[in-house]
Amino acid sequence: QRQEARSSGAEGANVAADVNGNSSPETSNATSSSASSSASASASAFFVPQRPYMVLGSLRQQLLYPTWLEDCVRPSLSDTSSAASAASTSTSTSTSTSVGGAEMEEKGADDDVCVPPPEDEELIAMLERVQLEYLVDRVGGLDVITDWSSVLSLGEQQRLSFARLLLAQPELALLDESTSALDAANEAILYSELSHDNITFISVGHRPALLKYHKNALLLQGKVKDTNGAAPGSWKVVPAEDALAGLPSINKQGVA
Repeated sequence: QRQEARSSGAEGANVAADVNGNSSPETSNATSSSASSSASASASAFFVPQRPYMVLGSLRQQLLYPTWLEDCVRPSLSDTSSAASAASTSTSTSTSTSVGGAEMEEKGADDDVCVPPPEDEELIAMLERVQLEYLVDRVGGLDVITDWSSVLSLGEQQRLSFARLLLAQPELALLDESTSALDAANEAILYSELSHDNITFISVGHRPALLKYHKNALLLQGKVKDTNGAAPGSWKVVPAEDALAGLPSINKQGVA
């Protein structure tokens, strides 16, 4: 399905991607590393595919996957290295850091840092944020086990994957056609939630409507030279508003 979707677009600039709030590779790296001031319970990047993986388990397990596969999760080394360095100079110093919505305390370099999974209230609140608050009553609770890939529509699965993303609180989200089954209203809500949590995101898609949630667009030229003279295999980063308005700057300048 996804291969068909990728090949169905017109030749030329039919893939849009963006680093939220950045205008160049140099600033992208700097912003990506500082997009979230809190340590993350997951890796610094979180991938959201078009068709999310539905685990064999309860609704709670769906929400906690893949960040909390055990009773607790340990932040990555990059998240705790600065805290550990500070602790090595003074064992009496303690810091409190928010990880994936949970509070953890770091008392010293030798302490075992472990972040427990979110409580029921936070999981339900997260379902509300992605417009899935009705699921708890519909299936009978957070701990009910069912065949989620059959029970949930693709649109519901995509919203559930955003709940996983927001619970994990990564620095960077990679979104590959991750809202393709959603209507415009739900898509707008999910992108708004990412911005609210200050999560840097890169989106890959064909729908022009995605451009309005981004500041920059990466345009990839296909195998055939287009009418504007862009060479096959070329690429260019332009302001998203230019892409949305028909790419007037590229029409005038061409693609390098």
